[in-house]
Amino acid sequence: MNRPERSEGNAQLPLHQLFLLLLLLTVSIPADILHFEGIVPPDVDKAVMNAEYHRIYRLAAPRQRPDPSPLRVVYYSDKTTENFNGVLPEWGGGGTIGGDLIVIPTTFKPFLDQSFAQVTRHELVHAVLARAYPGLYIPRWFHEGVAMTLSGELSFQEDVIVSKAIFTGARMPFASIDSVNNFGRNRADLAYAKSHLAVLFLVDRYGIESIPDILSTAKRTGTFWEGMHTALALSPTDFDYLVNGDISSRYRFAFIFADYSAFWVAIAFLFLVAAGAALVRKRKKLDQMEREEKLEDERSAPAAEVLVPEKEPPELPGKTMFPSVSSETMPDDGTNPDNEENLDGDEYYDEDDNDYILADGVELEDEEDDEEFFDDGGASGNAEAGNEGGLDDPDKEKKA
Repeated sequence: MNRPERSEGNAQLPLHQLFLLLLLLTVSIPADILHFEGIVPPDVDKAVMNAEYHRIYRLAAPRQRPDPSPLRVVYYSDKTTENFNGVLPEWGGGGTIGGDLIVIPTTFKPFLDQSFAQVTRHELVHAVLARAYPGLYIPRWFHEGVAMTLSGELSFQEDVIVSKAIFTGARMPFASIDSVNNFGRNRADLAYAKSHLAVLFLVDRYGIESIPDILSTAKRTGTFWEGMHTALALSPTDFDYLVNGDISSRYRFAFIFADYSAFWVAIAFLFLVAAGAALVRKRKKLDQMEREEKLEDERSAPAAEVLVPEKEPPELPGKTMFPSVSSETMPDDGTNPDNEENLDGDEYYDEDDNDYILADGVELEDEEDDEEFFDDGGASGNAEAGNEGGLDDPDKEKKA
């Protein structure tokens, strides 16, 4: 018996194939889990945020299927009827209540200068962690650090915040971040920045899979730090030492180059230090030059003159030695006392005695004086010298 041919217009899919097609469409097109309420900011795309929910779930809990239960995302302001101002701290840019509600104020400046789309992704991570690991205590620093890492937040501002804290010694223990909701804005900025850098340290060293490894192991062992030790062989002490050392080495001076005010203050400080060092070097150089000049003068100065007493020439018989006449005894008008005529040097002519007085005080007597001297028999000389010269009695000479 021949089967009737099926016309193209009457062609139909079998029921089992139609069922498989519908199942495939259901699985491939995720349902809108996020339900947006309030005035949604322009930079928030609903379809993109639904896709982000599934992406974050695959990273945080790769062995689990995403929780399909509805998740409310409420954007509110002072003008909206639903207000959650009492739920968040004064600096809070958003919050997650349990795993089913996200609230984001639109009247506040976004935390760490983030956009509303970034804040929404950040809060989605908190909701996913609450849904994937219900009942597990997760430290606040890890919660916030994972939220900032998986939401793809990049902020150079947090590097500056941590760098300033290191430079001023205002370091923050990880355990204290559990009370971050009670912090002021500046301290909260530091808590979030340090949490982010701590999780980035784990991802850089152990890979992105270290996040679900720690959490899944902690869920099995019962505590977060047991999960950390089992998965990565890190105790709380080891973790603090490694992370704080890494942060200090990387970001100690980051604020100098990122913060314009600090940069110019540092430039001014370095200028003053350089100027002071230059003045000190100049002063030392001048002092050295003065010492060298003084030493050179001492070396080039003539030796001190030693006054040696002049030897007096021996007295000639019957001669009288006269002292030298210095310029101090000379009158200002250039004339000599006692009508003495100046000759060359210190010599002069004594008109009274008709003698020449040499510079060394020796008197040159003329021949007449000599004749008188001998005629007188050397009255002022030695008598024996006259007798020895064959002279006769002086009385006889006078008579002659």
